[in-house]
Amino acid sequence: MNTVETEQNLSKFICDNYKQALAILGTETQLKLAMAAQGISNTEIFHSWLDEEREYLKNLKKEPADEVWEMDYYQMLVNLADSEEKLKIVQTTFISYDPSQKSAKGKGKRNVSHETQLRHAIERRDKVLLAVQQFELDFEVSERWTPKSPNWQRARDLCSRRRYQRCLDELESLVVSRIFELTKMNMSRTGYKMRKHISKALQARSQAIRTALDRYNEVASNMVPARQRLTWDQVIEYAFLADFDLLRDSRQDIRTKSWAQPQSRLLMDQYFKILRAREEIQRLNVEIKRIVTHIQDEDNFLRAAEEELAIEDKVLAFHVGRYREERTRFSSLHLRRFSALMNAPGFTGDVTPGQSVDRSLHRFTTSSSSSPAVPGSITAASMDVDSDMQSSQRGLTSLRASPANEDDDSDFEDVDEDDELAERFQLLHVLNQ
Repeated sequence: MNTVETEQNLSKFICDNYKQALAILGTETQLKLAMAAQGISNTEIFHSWLDEEREYLKNLKKEPADEVWEMDYYQMLVNLADSEEKLKIVQTTFISYDPSQKSAKGKGKRNVSHETQLRHAIERRDKVLLAVQQFELDFEVSERWTPKSPNWQRARDLCSRRRYQRCLDELESLVVSRIFELTKMNMSRTGYKMRKHISKALQARSQAIRTALDRYNEVASNMVPARQRLTWDQVIEYAFLADFDLLRDSRQDIRTKSWAQPQSRLLMDQYFKILRAREEIQRLNVEIKRIVTHIQDEDNFLRAAEEELAIEDKVLAFHVGRYREERTRFSSLHLRRFSALMNAPGFTGDVTPGQSVDRSLHRFTTSSSSSPAVPGSITAASMDVDSDMQSSQRGLTSLRASPANEDDDSDFEDVDEDDELAERFQLLHVLNQ
């Protein structure tokens, strides 16, 4: 986006945000009625719900250290039991092995002797056993857990919950990617080939989502207590990350919490939208005041500089006038937009120019700068800006059409061309600061 388009859309951006904030504030009555229907009498409960949810999500950032080492120890014991079971199978096969009978050899493959298989199984078991023993020494485990011990069962539940969350993460990632692709496909300026490419990607994504959904439902059913199973329609309708966050049941069941209920969440979201809309209006009122003040200060500054320079250097004054026209070309447009915004119900801003803290635009003091370029009436201001621009254009035309004057030419003959250009660029540099 170029500078011209940015300057032109500056007031449009502010006015659109202001109207959007006013529209959100217009739903406050509906919010109060919905709160009464839900039995909510005070908005402070929304803040308490937000604190509870924030605390819950904060606890999800990392697993407690005691749970981590319990799950690690449990996984080591499971690996040890698995390696011992495999060792027993190899030992049984080795005992019944008859060296005089050669086993059939597959084409292109080398048979591994039973002695080698037995040695490898023993080495794997010893390696896992050594890791378990070292872990027990590091964490001072006095008695090794067994499948019937309470610690074993607790760690098993923790590992099941970890698998549940990982399946949920995978499902969430696929659904969010699908949402982004759908948004891109329905976006304007998306070509036919790109739409076909996205459509094929969505078909593949849909199959991946179904597979992840089946895996999630299987793990969710094995949880104690069983977690919520999801259908295809429910997953496709999940358009926000918060919908998946409600399923992240790590160390407590939040499904009974008030802030986890869909209707309560809608009310809470609407309430905080209204709060943010009020803050946005306060910010926009400040920005509108700043823009109107800057329009006045910049126009006064450039106009005064042009008048002072016209006495000594008409050429430089002409270029300052051209620069002023360029800088103030959208001033009337901004003022008209703010004038229309004043008529919007709920507008609380002030469109009269103030006094800027930065006094760099007040270095020139002439008769034209003593009176404000933007008067109290913003409608009159827009008319003044238009008339000023028209008068500048007429002056520019007369300057171009005026015949050459020998006396005036003699005034410029004494000035070196390089010095004249240097002086012009120096002044323009000061004006741009």
